[in-house]
Formats: sequence, C-alpha cells, structure tokens
Amino acid sequence: MAEWPTLLVTTWFVAEPSLVDDAHQLYTARVGAIPPEAAEVRFISASPVPAEDPHLLTMLRETASYEGLDPARLELFTLRCVLALDPAREDEVCQQLFFCGPAERDPFPGSQSHEILRPLRD
Repeated sequence: MAEWPTLLVTTWFVAEPSLVDDAHQLYTARVGAIPPEAAEVRFISASPVPAEDPHLLTMLRETASYEGLDPARLELFTLRCVLALDPAREDEVCQQLFFCGPAERDPFPGSQSHEILRPLRD
C-alpha cells in the first residue's frame, strides 16, 4: 500500500430516535465491509451523535418522504469515520459510509462531508 491520504468522513443522517442503534449497527457493518485493498479504517464513532443543522434536517426529511418514511418523526444525527483510502477508490469507499447502495431504498437518508487530515508532525 502506498501512502494513502487520511480522510475524516462525517455522515449526517436522519432517523427516528428509537432506531438510532439500528442505524449504528448498519453503519458499522457497512464500514466493516470496506475492502482492505480500498481503505484502512482507523476509527469510527462509538455511537451516533445528535446534530443541529435546521437546513440539512429539512433537506434530509424531504428525501426521507420520498423513501416512504414519516419525516416529522426524524431527527438529525452524525457518525464519523477516519480512514486511509486509495484515492482511485474514494467514490466506492464513501458509498459504503451511507446506509444503502445507490439503487436501494434508504432506511436512513443522509449526506456526507469529507476532510483530508494530515499529521501534526511529519
């Protein structure tokens, strides 16, 4: 493995509070299915964290309504993952950090932000 960049991926998602543990289990399973030749997973969130972003919450609730979910019952959460990844496989790896494949019904509609990290000291 060449020196791969380290990426912090924040997955923002909506879920009914009673289903947050299910979301975390699904996220953990999907992260665990990332092929080691595509990325080295270094850390994942121990649990989802409630988030405050009214604009994103509104946007994801709208998406949830298209997925057949009751948007009024959904709250916003985040999960984070730190990984070193093969830049050629970034799209594939980041898709695993959502809760379903692109053509599947999404049980926890979400969005992501990505940030490249660097060591404090070289």
